[in-house]
Amino acid sequence: MCGIYGKVWLDKKADTEDGQRRTQALNHRGPDYCGMYSDKNVFLGHARLSIQDLTEAGNQPFGDGESKLIFNGEIYNWHEIYSQYLSDQPLHTHSDTEVLYLLLKKMGANCLPLLDGMFAFAYYTKSTRQLILARDMTGIKPLNFVPGLLGFEFSSEIKNLELAPDLNRLKEFFYFGRFGEDFLPYENLNEVLPGSYVILDCESNQWSQQPYREAESLVDSATYNRLLTSDDLVDQLDSLLQRSVAMHEQSDAPIGFLCSGGLDSSLITAIAAKRHGNMALYHADFEGEGRELEYAERVAKHVGAPLHKTTLSKKEFWQYFPEMTYSMDLPIQHPHSVSLNLISKKVRADGVKVLLAGDGADELFLGYPFYSSYANSLSNFRSAGDFKTLIRKIVNVIRRAVNPISNSYWYFCDIDRGFQKHAHVGFGGDASSFLPPFQAMSLVSQDFKAWKRWSQATNAYDWMKDGREASVLGFQLFYLRYFLQPLLHRLDRMLMETSVEGRVPFLENELIRFALNLPVDKKINHDGGKYLLKQVALRYLPEDIVNRRKKGFTVPFKNYVTKYPDILDGGFVSDWAHLTRKELVSWCNGDVDMLYRLISIEVWGRIFVHKTHWSEINIDL
Repeated sequence: MCGIYGKVWLDKKADTEDGQRRTQALNHRGPDYCGMYSDKNVFLGHARLSIQDLTEAGNQPFGDGESKLIFNGEIYNWHEIYSQYLSDQPLHTHSDTEVLYLLLKKMGANCLPLLDGMFAFAYYTKSTRQLILARDMTGIKPLNFVPGLLGFEFSSEIKNLELAPDLNRLKEFFYFGRFGEDFLPYENLNEVLPGSYVILDCESNQWSQQPYREAESLVDSATYNRLLTSDDLVDQLDSLLQRSVAMHEQSDAPIGFLCSGGLDSSLITAIAAKRHGNMALYHADFEGEGRELEYAERVAKHVGAPLHKTTLSKKEFWQYFPEMTYSMDLPIQHPHSVSLNLISKKVRADGVKVLLAGDGADELFLGYPFYSSYANSLSNFRSAGDFKTLIRKIVNVIRRAVNPISNSYWYFCDIDRGFQKHAHVGFGGDASSFLPPFQAMSLVSQDFKAWKRWSQATNAYDWMKDGREASVLGFQLFYLRYFLQPLLHRLDRMLMETSVEGRVPFLENELIRFALNLPVDKKINHDGGKYLLKQVALRYLPEDIVNRRKKGFTVPFKNYVTKYPDILDGGFVSDWAHLTRKELVSWCNGDVDMLYRLISIEVWGRIFVHKTHWSEINIDL
């Protein structure tokens, strides 16, 4: 919806000129209006992408002489909130911004658990000199901040903050191909964590962060143990999905649908098609193997809507890569970020401001193959054609028989090598080692934050008698944060770079609650994950679309990375890692994932460390 920026100076009047410049740097997120406010040492800036109430009445900062709000996102249940808590106050706009403002003015941070939506906002009260920053439960909308001796600064985008790269934290990506939550490669950079809020005293510069509603709080034994048949659960999930899609279609600006051809986006599209016609579907195609255009076209034909597409070439992929790295603020983890941005350009050119996507379904309904691998490793002990694997599994059966208490470490040890590369929390390895190097490296590299998050997730299900069930659901809960955050970061950056808002109907509060309290056998069966979700999808889509093998929204980057690129010779990675070309080639050992990772780090380093403009970077592959 927008971009927000703010700064609180310590013992200094607000520098409005600097604040204005940094707010205007977010114009790609909100080109419709740029608004600013200052009070003593406090500055608030807002770049607006008008979606609800397109008139000037919805401009921000929003408020009166006592308090101001700058808000990025959407509150989908704002009508219900107004009816229940604010009906005695007249509205002067048709905007969720006004309702959020009035609610904050009435209840302060206590109102946060009432909100159902995606949001990141800052709310300032002049009389108390207090600033509240808050973020939605799953972290759909970004909000980073930098506390320091001279003040406190926050923004929707990292590049807009005054900070320096932290190359030690860069090792996180070097090892695992992703960053841990709140552990990004910049000095003193913090995140307002999902489901949390920060309170800042603008006089003393003292701040604190605390959760108001994390996903773990939605886990409930009574809901899990509800006596419902499979048909009842299918009906309930269907109803929740219909409700969520309707909520996410609230807009006074044109909306569209991302249609990859996969189950998740296709289901969102098909549910919306039952509600209305005249839909705009968008598909990001590419050159090479693994294309899903055929399935996207079939879905479009099934729902009776035109499909608009773009086609990404290998040349364009590397041509756009430096610019997209700049937009991401981080090394690009997902190669398909480039194709997503390309289709967003088409979306914006068509006048569409909102795009609904299928992100979150795999995390909620165990759709990734590694979820099934993990669950199966706890329940069957078949050999994978490997005698050592069979012995290891038998040993672990005995260990669990001797010690029936749930032991997450040994569960992870029981997983085959193909899964271990996904276990980014640092578990895995051979059962003969009590502390595999991968485990130790993972825990240390994230300053133990991953271990704390893992413990919190598994503790949420410690009331379960079935250790296997508790372990799988705890693993899911952990990945809902750890695996999903980079995907949501990608969606936000790649769409907002072209002034398009991405919405994710699967990540609605009640849908999340439903999924987290669903037994594993309602998510995983012999055909893999998303069992219950597929039963709902069969009501809307052809069977071969629903049950075909998952591919994911991707590009064939293994065909795009065919050789060691010259850009790595004497560049950022070589200087940082103190490795020669020969050593870097040896480190990759022919693994294109490793090579791609080096290229991603190289381009990021040149832009954010060496301060090279992205347009001056050429990747010749």
